[in-house]
Amino acid sequence: MKAFIVNRVGDTGFVLAAFLIYFYAHTLDFQAVNSYFGTAGLPLSTMNLIGILLLIGACGKSAQLPLHVWLPDAMAGPTPVSALIHAATMVTAGVYLLSRMNGVFLQAPGAMTIVVWGGALTAFLGATMGLTQYNLKKVLAYSTMSQIGYMFMACGLGSFSAAMFHLYTHAFFKACLFLGAGAVLHALHGEEDMRNMGGLYKKMPFTFYTFLAGSLALCGIPPFAGFFSKDEILWSAYASVHGGSPVIWLIGIITAGITAFYMFRAIIMTFFGADNVPAKLKHGIHEPPFSMAIVLLILGVSSLFAGFIGLPSVLAEKAGLSSPFFNFLTPVFGHHALKEGLTGQTEFMFMAISIVVAGSGIFLSWLFYSQNPGLPATIKKKAGGIYTAVSQGYYFDAIYENVIVRSLDTLSESVLSNIAEKLLNYVTIVKTGGTARYGGDLLSRLQTGSVQAYVLYALAGLALILWWGVANV
Repeated sequence: MKAFIVNRVGDTGFVLAAFLIYFYAHTLDFQAVNSYFGTAGLPLSTMNLIGILLLIGACGKSAQLPLHVWLPDAMAGPTPVSALIHAATMVTAGVYLLSRMNGVFLQAPGAMTIVVWGGALTAFLGATMGLTQYNLKKVLAYSTMSQIGYMFMACGLGSFSAAMFHLYTHAFFKACLFLGAGAVLHALHGEEDMRNMGGLYKKMPFTFYTFLAGSLALCGIPPFAGFFSKDEILWSAYASVHGGSPVIWLIGIITAGITAFYMFRAIIMTFFGADNVPAKLKHGIHEPPFSMAIVLLILGVSSLFAGFIGLPSVLAEKAGLSSPFFNFLTPVFGHHALKEGLTGQTEFMFMAISIVVAGSGIFLSWLFYSQNPGLPATIKKKAGGIYTAVSQGYYFDAIYENVIVRSLDTLSESVLSNIAEKLLNYVTIVKTGGTARYGGDLLSRLQTGSVQAYVLYALAGLALILWWGVANV
């Protein structure tokens, strides 16, 4: 129900945008719409309004701030469903929408700026929320929210091809991670709390290696798929002419480090360290059956190799190769405009920085959760209210519940129910019914049972009809 309601908020923006687009372009065909708005020369206020309304719809579907609150609760569903909607279908629909409407957004600089900053903040805040979760599936859910923030950021930077490339690679490694988590839950009879796991590597090595492949891809470690797509976004964050800046790049690179930290936190708590599995769950811990394992194998291998079809141009030129993925999308999105004066050496430097940052996140995770297991608890205690705020999702749920939901409840009960509804009921039902009864009483008095009276009524009616006919001849 929460997902349903939040998405209806987003859908309201989407439908209003569709009405405006049709009002001006008289079509909803993607190519025709992009072509029209690219040359229509409409006022910036109109273009920005359409862009923002489209963004609202995309935020609802793709769990972006501030319409992200449904996503963690959606983890109540079966793990294969989580893998499907988080990796390839529902939550990526917003990225697809923004990318296909590129012709509209390129004419709406104000909306593009909101998309950039909204995506960057969602990526960062989603990653910090993932740091504090103990539910394995919720860690991955906040990871999805964060990674789609990267994709939105790329769309706002005009790098639509990079957004779609990360959407493509994300489908492989995130499905691998969710189904790997499902294999762990299957072995532990449904247990999801990582504090009740540990030491599973020896009993589930195959699951561990596929989960590791997905994690390395998510962290952006070369040559795994996520490295190529995330690097393309981080490079756009700095080099794009559409809002690229050191600040946006810095937010993206810090988020990458946090991502590496919380993913290896999950790996260490789940597969290594002390065996914290409760005694009642220890019996029958096993690798997934063939029907599950073969899917994990395919996704794990894809997490390693899927990125090679979208090599960055600087790498492709060095190796004498092409980038089929970007070549395929060029007719739709064109070439992404970058700032002048940037060289291949600069891009290589940024690649190296992203690798070092991701590696640092992994190292810190190992230091905190493997070498000094008591350190996280100490930091948690010292952080106090900050940790609580982050673990509670920055109180978005509490704010919505106490401000919006309760306000609407009060409005419904105190005003609409007690005043407006009663008044409406009195006017439309009570008074209407009274009028009908009064009219019925008057007409009933004509029913006397006297034949002479009925003949008189008939003659009077005939006389009126004849008079009306003569008067209008």
